[in-house]
Amino acid sequence: MGFDPGARSLGGYTIRRPDGQSVSGVLAKCGYTATPSFRVNMSAASFKTTSLEALKQSIRFVHKNIVQIINEGTRKCFRRETFANHCLRLKHFAQAGRQLLDDLGGRPPEPIHLEVAYGAALFGSAGTPSCAPYRHYARALPGIMFRHNVVVSVTMVSEFRTSIVCPYCKAHFRRVVHTHRTMLCQNPACEGAPWRVERLRRHPEQRDILLNLSHRNKSASENILWCTYDATSDQIEQSPFHYDSQRGALPRYH
Repeated sequence: MGFDPGARSLGGYTIRRPDGQSVSGVLAKCGYTATPSFRVNMSAASFKTTSLEALKQSIRFVHKNIVQIINEGTRKCFRRETFANHCLRLKHFAQAGRQLLDDLGGRPPEPIHLEVAYGAALFGSAGTPSCAPYRHYARALPGIMFRHNVVVSVTMVSEFRTSIVCPYCKAHFRRVVHTHRTMLCQNPACEGAPWRVERLRRHPEQRDILLNLSHRNKSASENILWCTYDATSDQIEQSPFHYDSQRGALPRYH
């Protein structure tokens, strides 16, 4: 399976089944934040005691550290919300795992092995921070799928140019105006996705109507799958996914 983490979605994926068929999809995104902790030791303040002296000590402790307690209390007031977001993230990850399981064909009767090529934005780059929190889902994916009798091994791979190159003809993609995830292949001879090839075979007069559009994350996951498991080293060197711009230059169509 090829997986491309996204900024506006959890990521796009392409699964290749044992029978050779490929299934693509997009996992929706779920926001979450970290849960803060209360950093003031309140063990010295106990207002459940019946001792007058212990109660006075508790009052003196609170009076002495009132500023820190108020500051930490302000931070802690968001704890319930962030904890709810944390639970929502876990629930969302579980739903995403069930979506992947459905595309795999359901829960297998015996354990199966699934290799995942996970696109990493920081792989071999110049150190630019990634906008997608890919590490969280990459770490959670093996445990989620193991509950469904699927043993997952995740490998971080380069996603260089995978979202701007057509997975069918390796030409340059152009983003469609007013959209964030729809890409248009610039190669006029590219037939595009299999559904478009079949449609044009039956209705060739619709070539100008059926635009060669692709989803950004789905296309990137298909390219990641091709680079990791299908392409040879020579093919990678001559492809647009190679870092050397002289050998991997993107063709332009006008």
